[in-house]
Amino acid sequence: METWERRSKRLCHAKAALAFAAAFAVLWAGLNATLGAKGELELVDEQRENTKSRVDDDEAAARALWTTDDGELADISPATLAQFMTLEEKIRLVHGFALGCPYTGRTRGVSRLGIPELRENDGPQGFRGGPNGSSTAYPSALNMAATFSPELTRQWGREMAYEFAEKGANMLLGPGLNVMRVPRNGRNFEYLSGEDPRLGAALSAAAVRGIQSVPGMIATAKHFALNNQETNRFTVSAEVDDVTLHEVYLAPFEAAVRAGVLSIMCSYNLVHGVHACEQGSLLGKTLREDWGFDGFVVSDWLATHSVRASMDAGLDQEMPLGMHYGAKLERLAAKDPKVAAQLTNQVEHVLNAMKGAGLLPTINRLPCQIDVDVTTPARRRLAADLATAGMVLLRNENKTLPLRSSSGIRRITLIGSAADDVSVLAGGGSGHVDAGPHAVTARRGLADALAMNEAWASAELVYTSGTNVSEAVKTMEDGAKSAGASVAVVVIATSSTEGQDRASLEFDAPAQRLSSAVLDAALALGVPTILVAIAPGPVIMPMTSQASATLLSFMPGQAFGDALAQVLLGQAAPTGRLPITLPKRGAEIEFAPDEYPGDARALYKEGLMIGYRWFDQHKIDVAFPFGFGLTYTEFSFSNASARASHHGGWDLEVTLHNEGKVDAIEVVQVYLGQSDSACVTAASNVTRPLKKLAQFQRVHVRAQEHKLVTIHVSFADVAEWNGSGSWSLGTLTKCSHEWLWGASSRDIRARAPFSAMGATLPLVNTK
Repeated sequence: METWERRSKRLCHAKAALAFAAAFAVLWAGLNATLGAKGELELVDEQRENTKSRVDDDEAAARALWTTDDGELADISPATLAQFMTLEEKIRLVHGFALGCPYTGRTRGVSRLGIPELRENDGPQGFRGGPNGSSTAYPSALNMAATFSPELTRQWGREMAYEFAEKGANMLLGPGLNVMRVPRNGRNFEYLSGEDPRLGAALSAAAVRGIQSVPGMIATAKHFALNNQETNRFTVSAEVDDVTLHEVYLAPFEAAVRAGVLSIMCSYNLVHGVHACEQGSLLGKTLREDWGFDGFVVSDWLATHSVRASMDAGLDQEMPLGMHYGAKLERLAAKDPKVAAQLTNQVEHVLNAMKGAGLLPTINRLPCQIDVDVTTPARRRLAADLATAGMVLLRNENKTLPLRSSSGIRRITLIGSAADDVSVLAGGGSGHVDAGPHAVTARRGLADALAMNEAWASAELVYTSGTNVSEAVKTMEDGAKSAGASVAVVVIATSSTEGQDRASLEFDAPAQRLSSAVLDAALALGVPTILVAIAPGPVIMPMTSQASATLLSFMPGQAFGDALAQVLLGQAAPTGRLPITLPKRGAEIEFAPDEYPGDARALYKEGLMIGYRWFDQHKIDVAFPFGFGLTYTEFSFSNASARASHHGGWDLEVTLHNEGKVDAIEVVQVYLGQSDSACVTAASNVTRPLKKLAQFQRVHVRAQEHKLVTIHVSFADVAEWNGSGSWSLGTLTKCSHEWLWGASSRDIRARAPFSAMGATLPLVNTK
C-alpha cells in the first residue's frame, strides 16, 4: 500500500510540471479580486481551462494522484483531497458560473485533481433543455404521488437520471418534496408528497434511490423548507410551530436523507424571519446534527443573500453565480483563517457528494451533450405506464368504463380543445419539459389506439374543439342519432406554473360552460359521457355528478394520450389514488389573510391540520377524499389484526378479496385513529388529527383471489415530536387509539386496537 508520504513526494513532482498552472492561478486570483467573479474572469478561466496543453497536463497529474504504485485506484478521502486544493480551486466548487454549455447550473471542476465540474439541471419531471423532444417529458411528481407506489417512483427517478447522464449532467435538481399546505400553490404538481408527510416520506426515499442508482448522478431534495406558496415567495416568512414543522413538513426531507440523498436545495422563502438559506436551525442543527447529512446544501437560484450568515448557517454552494461565494468569499478566506476553515468544510461537503455518486476521480473532461436526443421508445412506453398508474377513476356509473367494442359502439365523440393541446400535459416553470413531436394528446392517442385495434375497426372518432359550445353539443347529438351506439368523451384542463399561485381551484369559465352543456345534453339523450380532467392539484368538479364516468390526471406528461386510450378501451385499468383531497368548494380551507398569503409573515395557525386532517377535524363533507380511487373491480377487507413486530414497530395484516372478474390493484391504507379524542386533547399541547396515515401498500390481486397483506409500521411512522425536541409515542401511550384499514381516508373497512405493549424498541435517529 502506498503511503501518503510517498504520494506527497510524487505530487510535488507533478506540481513542478504544472508551474504554468500555478502562476496562472495567482494571476486569476488577482483579476478576481479586482474585477469580481463574473464576466471577463469567467471568460479568461474558460479559455485557460480549454487550452489543450493545460488539459493534457491536468489529466496526467490527476492520473498520478489517483493511481497507486501498484496501479490500483487510490482511495483518497474528501478531506485529504481538499488539502491539495488552492484557495481559488476551492472557490470554484462553491458557486456557479454562466459560460459554456447551458445547463441550469454549473461549477468549475479542478481537473488536475480529478474533480469534475458539476452540471446541475432541472427538473423534477425530466431533463429541461436542449432541442424540444430530445428528452422525455415524464408524468409530474404529483402524478407519481397518485400511484402510491415506491417501486414505480424509483423507476421514474432512475429513468430520468439515465437521461440526465446521457445529456452530460451529473446532478438532477429534484425530487421536489414539499407537503401541500396551500391547495392553490402553483408548484403543487412538482411535489411527491401530496398532502401527507408519510406518503411523501415513502416516495421521496424511493425517488432518491432511483436517481442515485445511476452511476455519477446526484439527487437534490428540494425546496428546504416550508416553500409552500408562490405568492410572495421571495419575501414571506413561514411561521410554524416546532411540532408541525417536524411531523409534517420535514418528514419527506428526513426520509430523503435516510435514503442517502447527496444534495439539498434551500428555498426562497424565510423561516421565522430568516432566509431559508441562512436558517442555521434547519441547515445546521436539523440537517447536519440531528439527521447526519454529509452531502452539500445548494441554494435555489439567486436565493443566497450573504457570505458570512450563509456560511455560518450551513449553505455550501451558491447558484447560479458567485455574487457572494465568489470574489467576496475569496477575499475573506484569504484574510481570515476561520473563514478559510469554513470554506474547506463546504468543499468537503461537495466532495462527499461527488464521492458518493462515484464522480471521483473524473480524469477526462466531459463534452457538452445537452443537445443529444436521449428519449427512446422504451422510455416513452414507461411514461405512458406511469401516467396510467397515476390516473384516478373518480366515478364509473353502471360500469361505463372500460368501453367495449362488443357493446356495439360505432362512434366516439371527443370534445374539448384540451383533447388536442400539448400545453396541458405539463406544468410551467423550471419543472417544464417540452416533449416536441413525442407529445401524445388525447385526440392523437385515442385515434392511434382505435386504428391499431381490429376490434374497434368499425368505430368512428369524431373530434370537436368545443370552442363553439352549441356546435359541440350538436356534434354529440348527431352521434346519438347515428347508427349504432355512441359515447362522448369531454376533456377539460387547467394548469399552473412556478412563480404564481392559481387564482382558484375551478376550471376556467369556457371549460365549465362546455362540460355542463355537453353533460346536460348527453344526460337528456341517454348518451354515456366520460369526463376527463387534467389538473396540477386540487380542483372543484361539480360537473362530475352529471358524468357517467370521470377520470383525473395530475400533469400526466407527454404520453397522456396513450395512457388515456389504454384506460378507456380496457387495455389497462386506472390504479391511481388521490394524494390530495378534492373539496366541494374552493373556500372550504378558509385561510385568514395572515395565514395565506400573509404579508411579511404567513402564520401556520392550522398546525397539524392540513388536507384530509383539516376536513376531518371540521367535519366537512368533501367531493372525493384523500386516498380515493376506483378501478375495474371491487375489493373487500377481512380478518384484520395487529401485533408487535420482532424488529420493532408493528405488523398489520388484512385479507383482501378481489370480488371481480379481472386482475386489479388496490392500495391498502393504514391509518392510526383516536379512540378517545377528549384524552388526546387533554394530553397534548397541540391539536392532533383524528386520524393520520401510518403506512400503505399497493397490492396486485388476481380475479377472485383472497390475498393476505402484511404492512409493517415503524415507530417513525406514528411518533410524535415532543416539547423537549425529540420523538416519542406521546399521546399514543396515554390515550386509546386504533388501527384503521381503508380504501381512502373516509372509507374505513377494518379496525383493531392499537397497543404499544411489546413494541418497545426506541426511536433511533441514524442514517
